[in-house]
Amino acid sequence: MTARLPPWVWIVLAASLSLLPFIQKPLFVDDHAIFEQAQALRHNPMVPYRMEQGTLGWQKGEDVGEDNPPVFFYLLTFAIALFGSEPFTARLLIIPIQIFGILAFYAIARRYVQHAVWATIVLIVTPHLWVTSNSLLVDSVLGHVMWLALFAWIRAWETQGMRWGLTAGVLLGCAPLIKYTGFLIWPVSALWTFSQHTKWKSKTWLWLVIPTVLFGAWLLYTHHLYGADHFSATAESRMTRFHWANFQTVLTFVLWTTPVLSLAILARLTSVFSDKRRIAPSFWTKQNTLLATWIALGILGLSIALGWTCARFLVIITAPLILWSVRIIETYRPSWLKNISVYSGTASIFILWGLLFVHADYTRAQVEQDAGRWANAWIQNHGWKGPAYFSSATRGGLSAYLDVRIWRPASPRESIAPGSLVLIPHKGLPPYFLPAITHGTVMDRKEFQTWNPIRLLDTHAQAGWYGSIWGKKVVALSSAPLEIYFLVRTDP
Repeated sequence: MTARLPPWVWIVLAASLSLLPFIQKPLFVDDHAIFEQAQALRHNPMVPYRMEQGTLGWQKGEDVGEDNPPVFFYLLTFAIALFGSEPFTARLLIIPIQIFGILAFYAIARRYVQHAVWATIVLIVTPHLWVTSNSLLVDSVLGHVMWLALFAWIRAWETQGMRWGLTAGVLLGCAPLIKYTGFLIWPVSALWTFSQHTKWKSKTWLWLVIPTVLFGAWLLYTHHLYGADHFSATAESRMTRFHWANFQTVLTFVLWTTPVLSLAILARLTSVFSDKRRIAPSFWTKQNTLLATWIALGILGLSIALGWTCARFLVIITAPLILWSVRIIETYRPSWLKNISVYSGTASIFILWGLLFVHADYTRAQVEQDAGRWANAWIQNHGWKGPAYFSSATRGGLSAYLDVRIWRPASPRESIAPGSLVLIPHKGLPPYFLPAITHGTVMDRKEFQTWNPIRLLDTHAQAGWYGSIWGKKVVALSSAPLEIYFLVRTDP
């Protein structure tokens, strides 16, 4: 009976198993900041960014504080209004979007590769996508909406129907309004059309009016509220010139977090040395050229955005990376890759590899929650009556679990008055994010251990998964404590 289940059922089951066990993941990195903004939108839904001093938003005449457009924030606001303010309920609302996105990828994969189910399983467990999907970051749905938009666009051309055209237009409009890097799906959709259709004169192009109007309305509305449109203001403050070092960093992230690409490279090299074959001209088909262009445009864009890289940024090119890698494997697979059991074996390896990353991320997030509870309990047990501070740069995780009646955020390098208590992470933040303490006494410390040697956020081990400004490595291996928190009393 189970053998007769259609492939999409197995894909839904696999996607659910990769997401549902982690819905209780503590808030981490920027999760808390995003969730706070969504909660604020409930009280003033017509103002997408808070204008109060000291909040993550955007004040008129000032630099942009929040880089992302508002669609994802409104989605979380909707979840909070329906189910309450517990983060896991928001994740439950996000999961159906992610599953539909994965099914859209599978539908696209069927048009590009022979082993579409295998490619989809590999996509689900690819570390940068899997870890990001289990967060409340805007990137957690960005890739999925992009795949939905592309699939709807493909179906609009295949059917020439109004339903698919309308759906494609709306989704193409939503992608860059989740995050501006979602713009990438616009040229990709156009390139797909040029690569697949000889008759380009079609009314289907008219559906592009929808995303154009949606984005134009967003620009006009933010210009009305803030005196400048959000897209231009964000680009001005966040874009940088192309630097070869940034490009190399992005490539490093790609290789570390997309294991199937390494298998594809190995398969190609094996075929070169065993079969003495060069790249066949037939490899550079329209399909392969489209995938390679998608990857190249994404890497180039990430190389000039912000000047630094996070693993989560790669979700905009996850799909072409997987499909291009699988097509290389299918085109040049050596004899050792022709056995179907090898595909099952490599899928198992990819799952285990991805699980190590997901566990490392979940455990690191748990540390933030446990540290907050420990610090609150210490204050209560020791009867501390003086002021207590934590670094405001930890707003994404730790601050969600600190008692706001006791703990105050301190800006980077802010001077703290003598007689204050300061909670300091030993590995989670570079020194320039911490408040300035000239003299102090360590009142207590708390170590957190794990069996998993993978480190995603560790300034001492140089692990920069959540930002290359945190470390030169994508991940690091270490047997040292996962984190150490210090409670320091400032002295005169």
